[in-house]
Amino acid sequence: MIANPNGRLAVYANMNGRFYGQKVVEHLNILLDESGAWEKISLKVPEVSEFPNSMLKIRLTDKVRGEDAYLIQWFPRVCFNEEMCELNATRNKEEFFHTIAALFQAGVKRLTLITPYAYDQRKDTLEGRDTIGAALFCQELSGVTHRERMQAFCLDVHAQQIVGFYQLININMVSVPLFRTFVDFIKEEHPDILDKAILVLPDEGSSKRGRRFAELTGLERITVTKRRISPTKTTLEFYAAKKVHLEGNTGLLVDDILSLGSTAGNAIEFLKSKGLVKAHWIISHPEIADIDLLDSMHDRGLFDKIFISDTIALPRDYFIPVPTSKLIARLIYYVHTDQSISDYLE
Repeated sequence: MIANPNGRLAVYANMNGRFYGQKVVEHLNILLDESGAWEKISLKVPEVSEFPNSMLKIRLTDKVRGEDAYLIQWFPRVCFNEEMCELNATRNKEEFFHTIAALFQAGVKRLTLITPYAYDQRKDTLEGRDTIGAALFCQELSGVTHRERMQAFCLDVHAQQIVGFYQLININMVSVPLFRTFVDFIKEEHPDILDKAILVLPDEGSSKRGRRFAELTGLERITVTKRRISPTKTTLEFYAAKKVHLEGNTGLLVDDILSLGSTAGNAIEFLKSKGLVKAHWIISHPEIADIDLLDSMHDRGLFDKIFISDTIALPRDYFIPVPTSKLIARLIYYVHTDQSISDYLE
């Protein structure tokens, strides 16, 4: 393994990061083995005690001093059943802050944050008395990190300007693009879906993402847009840079966040009425708010498969997890060994 001055490699994960953290560690150990390192690592999970008044106590069970530590945390609340909702409703942000504080107090040599879905990334505008959630989160985070200069990674941030809030508190938040990871995976594992396919962008906000997918796949793309025809009535339309035929084709809908799925479902339903035969969805982040609604859309043929990041365990066979954990493992390895990561950020 390449010598580096950064300390012992260690990967930590709290409750909401364990699933993804374990995947990252598995891929990281493959890299360590290939590099000739004699010692593999295990995922470190802090012990958490919750008092009746909801206060937390974090206990780090292994030696910390001198570590080059990477803390993985997943923030969205995802509910597939009552137990999962209960788990996600408690401790998430506080666990994150407490663990950061505990690692610093225990003498960690360097700490890097891995937050696949950046906290409150959807709130990037201010309307009236509305607050910017990411700004408030970063203000709290700065009190825990004491404005220590740190590195952080997220995946395909919803609004790029969100990273500026982290920069203000000395955290270099890097949004890692997933486009090539998704396209390479589809070409290798599911190449059939690219036959007679058209990229579908469910709204104008997807244009930048759609353009990159078009460059990597060579597919034509269309954008679905909503037009208001009266104060109480809207209609859907679609447009493309050149003439595109829908009849007999498959739609590959590209978006960044899957919550209810209503926007994607409405777009595909509209295009199927114009001749589209079937559809698959390609989405960066699962933020599932209503699994029954997605089941209904699947039954109605609004999608066949959903290709989505492998950040959490998903309960349906129509979800196809894309191995973004392999990408994060390589980034961790390169940062730990002081190698350039620029090729992975293009």
